[in-house]
Amino acid sequence: MTKKIKLLICSFIGVALIIFLWHQYKVSHLGKLSNQYSSGVYAPSKKLAFRHEEKDLLITKWKLAENKTEYQVISESVMFEFEPYEYTTLGKDYLVHQNIRLKERGLFALGSHRESDEYWTIDIYDLKDLTKKPYSIDLLKSMENGKDIVAVVFGNVTFDEKGQEVLPITLYNSKEDRFTRLLNLDTKEMEGYIPQTGNLDVLPGYEYYPNEIFNFLNGSNISEKFEKQGLVLSNEGRMIYPSKEKVSNKYFKSLFPDNKGKLTEDNKVFILVDTIPKLLTHYERFFESPKELYKDLVIEADHSTDGREHTVQSKEEFLQYYQAPQEEN
Repeated sequence: MTKKIKLLICSFIGVALIIFLWHQYKVSHLGKLSNQYSSGVYAPSKKLAFRHEEKDLLITKWKLAENKTEYQVISESVMFEFEPYEYTTLGKDYLVHQNIRLKERGLFALGSHRESDEYWTIDIYDLKDLTKKPYSIDLLKSMENGKDIVAVVFGNVTFDEKGQEVLPITLYNSKEDRFTRLLNLDTKEMEGYIPQTGNLDVLPGYEYYPNEIFNFLNGSNISEKFEKQGLVLSNEGRMIYPSKEKVSNKYFKSLFPDNKGKLTEDNKVFILVDTIPKLLTHYERFFESPKELYKDLVIEADHSTDGREHTVQSKEEFLQYYQAPQEEN
């Protein structure tokens, strides 16, 4: 056996050994990840990669900003994975996106040490100039300083008494007291410690934006009509995204011509309006004809003007009988 062949064999064995060791490390590392996040929460880090505006619509694509293999492992093993409407919220002047990867959440995290691969950050996009980089806030660094534990960031932008946009954040302290702090989206500063008593959906003196639309979908079967076309509406009705890759809705697919019909929850459309009539006008675009949207549209009793359930057939009928319930502060 010549020296050259021996060298070649040694090189081959060396490469094979490196590949084997890397594979073993990868299996071990991913196995640990799976176990570590089995009781955690997850909304993978994503960045706005594309945006386009037309007719009061903001058409967006979001790109994964972390290791794809780790993303797949954690997604499959995590106890609670957030839905897009829970970590993305649209205000008046801002679009807020949360990135969350935690092994323990809320009170379970008291006394725990956060690892370097855990994160909870908030990206604030300015709707007046989306070419600017988002303003990013590291919640774990700024809030978890030994006494405050991030529990929940509410999914909706709220207006304070001054008319400023704020994002409520629920926290626990070491005594397990629960309270709210407000992230002012204009100043990017944390404000106030508001003690929480009872199960408050809306803080006293505050209202969701847009107040007219909030809870709008809860009183009708509009969401079901979108679901039949493979689309999901956010809770407050101004964000639309696919529930599966094969979306049958022609209009939604036309907004993403480069995707050739292959769409995921990272293809999100935001409707930039603040009244129900304007919102309905945009909903109509997602149907072959407006009649499809309004046919057998149900208004539940607690959302109707006369306290009775109605099944309507037109936009005029819907607006005649629909009434948003009053929030109790």
